[in-house]
Amino acid sequence: MSRTALAFAILGALNWLCVGLFGVDAIALAFGGPISTVSRTLYVVAGLAGLSALTMLAPQRRRSRRYD
Repeated sequence: MSRTALAFAILGALNWLCVGLFGVDAIALAFGGPISTVSRTLYVVAGLAGLSALTMLAPQRRRSRRYD
């Protein structure tokens, strides 16, 4: 997972934390409401980053060693 994707996943998680604790959608507040193009774009990017984070749950494939 790239650092950029991780940063957006964290941004999305922090936004949901603000919604849950304070009832404030920080992204919508900062970018002109929940239906603004910028807000919706950030929601989509954060969601895709979260989906990308799912790959961290998959077991890592190990390279098999060839013994000659």
